[in-house]
Amino acid sequence: PASAAEEEGGAGAAPRLPAAVHIGAYITDGTPAEGGRLLAERTAPLGASEVELVLRADASGREHVLTVRRLGTEDDEALAIQIPAEGEPTRTYMEYRMLCGLPVIVVLAQQAFPHEVRAIVFDPKSQDEVTLVAACEQIMPLIERSARDRLSDAVEMLAKLGSLWPSGEFRSVTPGREIFPSDLTRRALQNHVPVVSASLSQLAHEVPSELMGSRELLFSCSRYVAAPARLGELEGDGAGGAEKEVAGLPLLRLSLSKKSYCQDFTFSIERADAGGGGGAEGRPPELPHMVHIRDKLTARPLGLYAELCTVGDLRLLVVFLDDAAPRALRVAVVEPISGWSFQLIVLDEAGGSG
Repeated sequence: PASAAEEEGGAGAAPRLPAAVHIGAYITDGTPAEGGRLLAERTAPLGASEVELVLRADASGREHVLTVRRLGTEDDEALAIQIPAEGEPTRTYMEYRMLCGLPVIVVLAQQAFPHEVRAIVFDPKSQDEVTLVAACEQIMPLIERSARDRLSDAVEMLAKLGSLWPSGEFRSVTPGREIFPSDLTRRALQNHVPVVSASLSQLAHEVPSELMGSRELLFSCSRYVAAPARLGELEGDGAGGAEKEVAGLPLLRLSLSKKSYCQDFTFSIERADAGGGGGAEGRPPELPHMVHIRDKLTARPLGLYAELCTVGDLRLLVVFLDDAAPRALRVAVVEPISGWSFQLIVLDEAGGSG
């Protein structure tokens, strides 16, 4: 059957971006969305409380939604957590939240083999946990153990140390598009960690009304993907020599933006070279891979998202840490074969250093 892009614009038409799946937790009344499919549900004790877990797939099949409700309270509020369901089936989201006065750590994860979606609600006070699993017999491509190990290592480093390589070079930069050095090749060969400042504590009612529908570009750049030692060699060759050597290297465009009136972030990864598949044999350009992180609506957010994704012919590990102390958003992208990595730190301009 013809794709949606071909039906609307003919063969070779540029495909449209799919609707965003905002990753994270939010407060709801627990009413399931119409057309969704129930995957699993369970009621179980958690410490001195009792909780109800309901796991669903939305009507489009593009996201998994976990709803957690604390039973026996007068409050009808429930906590809903959603993650994407499409693409590489290796992703994990975890967040620390208050559920009707009960502090909990909620985890929602998807894995390829066995193919399942697993939810865990953990009470840090009693050390109790409740697990809910929805499995299916669908056969998915097996993810290499080395890739999963690298993703686990990246998550641990970012959570414990705030960076993949604490000894790396951290450089304060101006928000927006990277423009230095002026030579594009030298600029894309850089391997420092950009640190930008932004308003991460401004409340919605403090934002001018004319900015309510706008977005802010926090940082964007291009980066060549190669082993760190190789990047150092090329950067030292000077613009003329490096330009010839980088011809076969993958080139990525990376950008991070946020909504002006809240802490909704969007991170985009796009191939900027022929390896992305665009333009070959009349094919439309490949869509960028986008990660949408939901506003946690709290002054001290603490959440982490990790996934394995494919951009063109590159397999990448992507990790987000929404950190409370100091208030910061930390982003890491790793290409596990070469060992290349990109990191970006966004600090709250209200105070503190990362």
